[in-house]
Amino acid sequence: MAEHTSREQQWDFYDRQTDVAKKRARDRLTLINQIEALVEAGMTKSAAVAALAGRGDASAASIWTWLSAVAGVSQHDRLAYLVPRFKGGGCPAAIDTLLLDRLAADYLRPERPSWSACVRRLTVFAESHGIALPHARTLWRRLCKVYDRPTMALHRGEPLPAWLVRRLPANDR
Repeated sequence: MAEHTSREQQWDFYDRQTDVAKKRARDRLTLINQIEALVEAGMTKSAAVAALAGRGDASAASIWTWLSAVAGVSQHDRLAYLVPRFKGGGCPAAIDTLLLDRLAADYLRPERPSWSACVRRLTVFAESHGIALPHARTLWRRLCKVYDRPTMALHRGEPLPAWLVRRLPANDR
């Protein structure tokens, strides 16, 4: 990240962020400063990262990512390089109803196939018909939105929640 954008671009991006994002950047900088203090005291960098990750503030992988983001960056400019850059809230992916119905019919059948097997079969079908397919995680979220929790629970073999069983009428004949 540090080598791709200039110092001014980083600070411009930082200035446009919300207070929450700026606070996260400050927290990350504090964590990096603590790691550097532990290293100066004689601890290895790996041990320092593991020790601070053990506190539960952040995972070791995240800490290593932040360390690489500020590698070679001046102490005064590090804050701008630690602002979270994740995106979200884009428009929902357009999923063909034919694909979603086919996926639901495959996944919710009594044999209970694995999710990855169903997605693989759907991918082959979509490619043969020239239909664009979103990521498997997007498909899962959309399927969970279309089918309610009890339906998905029954598919996984879980018993219905007690609150739902109480609401179902008795099946007397």
